[in-house]
Amino acid sequence: MDKYIQRLIEAAEKGIKNATIKTAELLEKENERLAPKDTGDLKNSIYVKEDSKDYMADVRAKTPYASYVIHGTGVYNTQGAGSKGL
Repeated sequence: MDKYIQRLIEAAEKGIKNATIKTAELLEKENERLAPKDTGDLKNSIYVKEDSKDYMADVRAKTPYASYVIHGTGVYNTQGAGSKGL
């Protein structure tokens, strides 16, 4: 019985990991689709970083200006980190 439970646990863990990676890859493709196409640098810098220990994956961008494109700058910063006046 323990052998079957262990196999079920392993199958569930494999399914969770695969679902996490597939979801992150879908998000990566959507972010690439939405990225501005001026030079293509931002689009080409988007990637998935896996953390197999915690069944997590992040979609990241390598360009230093990615945060500004996503969140805006100045008074338009969606995270409230920009200037508050003109």
